[in-house]
Amino acid sequence: MPFFFRAPAMALACLAMLAGSPAEAPCADAQAFNPYLHSDFPTSRKPKGEAAEMLKKLGARAQSIAAEAGWRRHWREEVYPVLFGDPKAPHEILVMIDFASPKTRAVWAAAKGAMAKLDPAKAKIVLFSDSDELYAYDMAGLVLWANINRKGKGPETLDWALDAWDKAKAKKRGKKFISEYDAVTSRTELPMVFQGMRRLGVPETEECSVADYAYEAGNVNMFQTGQAKRYYGVKSLPAVVVDGRVMDSPSADAIVKAVQ
Repeated sequence: MPFFFRAPAMALACLAMLAGSPAEAPCADAQAFNPYLHSDFPTSRKPKGEAAEMLKKLGARAQSIAAEAGWRRHWREEVYPVLFGDPKAPHEILVMIDFASPKTRAVWAAAKGAMAKLDPAKAKIVLFSDSDELYAYDMAGLVLWANINRKGKGPETLDWALDAWDKAKAKKRGKKFISEYDAVTSRTELPMVFQGMRRLGVPETEECSVADYAYEAGNVNMFQTGQAKRYYGVKSLPAVVVDGRVMDSPSADAIVKAVQ
């Protein structure tokens, strides 16, 4: 399975900040990671100076997420999972989460509250996920699978995944979830991703392939999250980036106001 590693920070960030007030104009770099509008994306892996010259002389080219993940049927939905709205809508709301951060729950609640008030033709909500607890990639990947294969179930599946994570974390007394078995609370309990698949009606004969997909898709999204964090100057997760600007205190009303 391909695995995408975090790269060293090299990209410049869009440092303009929102304090809950509407954006006067979209940042010049808004939608820079949207594969429905661009074929190339900002990357901290782009070689410079002598490294770039050597690459050119060798007839090689720099790595890119499009080249690395482009063989995947749903790579666009993995690097840029739109949970609400038209992928080409003029306004962009990036919701960057960390399953392991309790603050994620409030940020996701704010995004859901905004969904009820936004016009899907004018604004979209995109999910990015990263964490130091590696099982979060599998959980995020399951959300992506549901978003693609169970239309309209992406947000609902994220609700369930965050709740299941919190319940397991409480039972495990805060233990880090690195593998699926770190989060299992009894000998007879299924790993959380498999619990989620049962909720989504995945046949048992397909569970292993969907679990593999969740792992891979979660890693693809994690890589692009790392790139977007550096590009927009996001210091920690969770965070909300509206039209290229990082919000100070995201709330449902502030998100809606920011795209008006």
